[in-house]
Amino acid sequence: MPAGRILHVGDHLVADVRGAKLAGFRACWFNDTKTPLTLQRRASLLPDIEITHLGELLSYRPRFNPVINRRQTRAEIMINSSIMPHS
Repeated sequence: MPAGRILHVGDHLVADVRGAKLAGFRACWFNDTKTPLTLQRRASLLPDIEITHLGELLSYRPRFNPVINRRQTRAEIMINSSIMPHS
């Protein structure tokens, strides 16, 4: 699969968004704190999309991830979207 067809979802602007963009992936910032992007000091590369709830990914399905469907559980969406805990 071409890198530009992969949507990486993560909550960290450097590790997730910047890392995804440098790898050629599309990036979705999971902004669970609802802090405006303009107030983030670490935003060196901007995400393609920003969400505050994982369910919002369903509205982006036609453009980004044909694997996600309405029958999947939250855990399955997280696995498909590459959300990984940060150490």
